[in-house]
This record gives sequence, C-alpha cells and structure tokens, in this order.
Amino acid sequence: MKLEADVWVDAPPEVVWDVMLDLEGAQRFVPLLLEAAPLNEAPGVGAVVRMTFGQGGRRLTTDANVTHFTPPRRLGLQADVEEVDVSISIDWRAEPKDGGTSVHQAVEASFHSMMARLGARAFVGKAEAQQREALDRFKAVAEAEAATRKGSEGSEQGGGGR
Repeated sequence: MKLEADVWVDAPPEVVWDVMLDLEGAQRFVPLLLEAAPLNEAPGVGAVVRMTFGQGGRRLTTDANVTHFTPPRRLGLQADVEEVDVSISIDWRAEPKDGGTSVHQAVEASFHSMMARLGARAFVGKAEAQQREALDRFKAVAEAEAATRKGSEGSEQGGGGR
C-alpha cells in the first residue's frame, strides 16, 4: 500500500526542515505519536529514532532507521512494527516553490502476515485521513515557526520598539 500527498507551506525550506527534525515537537503534527527520541547522537543516514504510538490504550514502539538525509530537501525513515507485522517507509521531500515550500510525503506499508493483510483494508482508509491531517498540522506548525522567526528577526533589527 502506498499513499502520497502534498502540501504547500508558507515557510522557507530551512524552517520546514527544522520542523521535520524536531522530535520533541513531532506530536504536534504526527497523529497518534506519543513520543520520539533519537537513539544515537548524529543525525543522518543510519541514525535511529525510537517512536511510540498509542491508540485505544494500546502502545506500539518501534525503531525507525533514517534512510535518506539531505538537508533541507529530503528525509526518509523505515520501520518494522513487529507487533502488527508491518513495515513502513516514509519519505518527506521539500522543494522551494512560490515563495514557500512544497512538501511531498509518501508512505509505503508492507503487510507481512495474513492477519496483517486482512487488517490492511481498515488501515488504508484511516491512514489516508491521518496523512492528510498530519500534513495540515505540519503546515500550521511550520508556518507558525516561520512567523515566529520572522517576528524575532524584525524585533532584533528594529530594536524591538515601535
């Protein structure tokens, strides 16, 4: 199963990239994410992020491996969620466009067991809605961050007074 969606963000690619990498703030735009923490210091290909998701009182924890890392253009993650026998790859791409950034997200899931494949039908409908919700939230967070940075730059340059 593969889902793809796009959103235009009124923020430069560098701000979009910073929001993508903000693990502490990722819950603001990733549905069901309870916590995310790096397992090693250096960001980049080969880095590992432990992610815990929750729904209906159930918690699923997985280690996501960074597969692509090209600041500020591309971030790729791959995780095997053993509890539900699914592998998931997420690919974020950011390109400057019309004074902001076009963000493309592709999510690919492989359901390994018969039980996982049977549950996939219900998962697909929810996943499409969650992907759209995540991108809409991401847009709001990145645009707010861009506005905050722009405001603080203006106050630093203008001495903060009016």
